[in-house]
Amino acid sequence: MWASTALLVAFPLAGLLFLSTCAALGLITLLNLRDLELKAALPALPLLAVAAVLGRELLRLRGLPTPPGPTGPEVTPEDEPDLWDEIEELAELTGAEPPDALVIGGEARAAITEGGDERTLMIGLPLLVGLTRAELRAVITHEVAHFAPGPTAPAWRTHSRLRTTVSTLPPGLGHRLMSLYLRLYSQVSAPVRAAHEHAADVWAARLAGPDAAIDALERTRYVALAWDRVLGDFAPAITPHGPRASLADALDEVMDASHELLHEETRRRPARNGTQPYDAHRPDEERIARLDRMPGPDPRLAPPLEQPNAPAWSWLQQPEQLLAEAESTEIAPGPPGRAADWATVLTARLEDTSRSRAGHLAQALEQALDPDVPATLDGLLRIVASGRGHRLLEPHDPDEALAELVTASVVAVLAEDRRVRAVPDFGPGGPFRIEFLAPDDRFYPWPFDDVIHEAVAHPDAVDDLADALVSAEVDLRAPMAAPPAAPPTRRERRDRGDRGDRRDRRDHLDADAGAPLFP
Repeated sequence: MWASTALLVAFPLAGLLFLSTCAALGLITLLNLRDLELKAALPALPLLAVAAVLGRELLRLRGLPTPPGPTGPEVTPEDEPDLWDEIEELAELTGAEPPDALVIGGEARAAITEGGDERTLMIGLPLLVGLTRAELRAVITHEVAHFAPGPTAPAWRTHSRLRTTVSTLPPGLGHRLMSLYLRLYSQVSAPVRAAHEHAADVWAARLAGPDAAIDALERTRYVALAWDRVLGDFAPAITPHGPRASLADALDEVMDASHELLHEETRRRPARNGTQPYDAHRPDEERIARLDRMPGPDPRLAPPLEQPNAPAWSWLQQPEQLLAEAESTEIAPGPPGRAADWATVLTARLEDTSRSRAGHLAQALEQALDPDVPATLDGLLRIVASGRGHRLLEPHDPDEALAELVTASVVAVLAEDRRVRAVPDFGPGGPFRIEFLAPDDRFYPWPFDDVIHEAVAHPDAVDDLADALVSAEVDLRAPMAAPPAAPPTRRERRDRGDRGDRRDRRDHLDADAGAPLFP
């Protein structure tokens, strides 16, 4: 503890002493220039230059703006009085001042930050969905206890402020000097900060109970893995102007349908805590072992908790509205309206992506291969049967890429008659299954995968694919899709008064060209 305090004082004092020495020696030399030879006066110039550069960097540090806090919709005490009452009571019991602001973030974690004179508590949306009230109480207690009075608090707060300062510094000498200072301070203060984190765990055990604190640690890792799955498989299906479904609902479904796989991954994948050099967080296994040896919650301090096993979002007055706002601002930007189920969202995305890929394929058929070959499934199958299908691909693309192009083209044709849909699959095999509407007006699992792969691998099997499509009443002579529209010319943009030509061109180039079928 004394080492971190000494370094905190010594580093800036050493910098000021060095700066003052350089300036003093330079000025003394210049003031006595008439009594010295020119060669003897030359060392004054680099000394003054060093003093000027260091002085400028110090002035830049003074002018730094207040670093931004966590982003997300802010929740006021008037909006959510029950959750704020819980936070303020826990802060008061630890002896800390309650946070000035509360925001709902898009990450599977919680954090408390200090910027200027304001402290902000961030609670991730996944924790509100995946934790219980008792577990979230342990998480909140741990975070607010970082500002509880104690001998280890100054080192933790200083390190947090240094890290924030370095992240906001522009590149230059000041950034390099402060980064060096941060590395030194991280090394020296690591034991003190580790003790501070342990003290926060002790507070969580005293107010929420060691069992709840242990469950919160284990459950947060579980929720984080499920949330990664949601962000990778389902969030990309939401577009700014398309239908929206609830990512919170998707998270709940994934945790329910994939719980065995998630538990196995949680057990097998080590926690990230305690793996970085000079990390104040000890490994979760060590923290859990310590918590397991602690006594139960202190009955003199721990406030009663109603429905401890209820989901954490039950503390909210308007959970759907708040979670939807967090999703639309932090995770999948766009208006929070147009609520739909996941089948509608995934089907819309599947259709749009398939039409886009089929459009690019149609353009290749009409321009690059054979102008006489129509951009239909029949024309595509003739190209594949002739062994020229790989000319539609980039060099070294595998057969799987051609199979995906054929699948996208079939889906695009069926989508014109609303004969295809995506069924959400929140289990390990997700994110969806394709079903198609058969001639008997009933939906069936997608039956064409095997025959498409066989046709791509063996062109003489294309007739079998054609027979399967004809039997399903797929129109082989219908246009696969309209070729992608060319970007507007400069004159067209000027005529319509649109100066955002770069944006138009970027939007055109990014329109799913070369993207996998989905996601």
